[in-house]
Amino acid sequence: EIGELYNLKDLYLDSNRLTGTIPTEMGNLLKLQMALLLDNQLTGTVPSDIGKAIALKYFVITDNNLRGTIPSELGNIEGMNRILLSGNGL
Repeated sequence: EIGELYNLKDLYLDSNRLTGTIPTEMGNLLKLQMALLLDNQLTGTVPSDIGKAIALKYFVITDNNLRGTIPSELGNIEGMNRILLSGNGL
C-alpha cells in the first residue's frame, strides 16, 4: 500500500500507462517532496488528502484524464514550488 511508505521522498510514475485514481493514502506520505504522475491514464478527481503531504514541493499530474476541481487543500502546503495540472479536465 503506497500510504505505508512513510519515508518515501520522491515518486516518479510518469509515462507508465497507469489507470485508476490517485490514491487518497498519498496524503499519509509526510516526507514526500516530489510526485510525478504525468502522462498516464489516471481518472477521477485530485484527492483533497494530498494537502496533508506537507513536505510536497513538486506535484505534477499533467496529461491524464482527471476531472473536477483543484482541491483548495493544495494551498495549505507552504513549501510547494510547482503544481502542474494541464492536459486534464480540471
